[in-house]
Amino acid sequence: MKNIYTWAAVPAKRTLTVRDLKVAKGKKKFTQVTANTIEEARAAEKAGFDMIISNAFNVKKAREGSNNLFLLTCCPLFSFEKSFKFFEY
Repeated sequence: MKNIYTWAAVPAKRTLTVRDLKVAKGKKKFTQVTANTIEEARAAEKAGFDMIISNAFNVKKAREGSNNLFLLTCCPLFSFEKSFKFFEY
């Protein structure tokens, strides 16, 4: 486990860091699975996955289920304001 700080500046431990991913690029393949619930995240960690990805609305649940795995999140495409001209740039 590696010592890191969360976005809230709280000390934590994680199995991977961004540096680990950059160093391993092209050398190692990592496993990742979607986890949007506490149970799914807990199962992913127990199963030995390297990373989990969750919907932006479920980050708290995923983190509660797994405090140690590297967590990525994604924003649902159409959950933003329709007035934002995202695709016009």
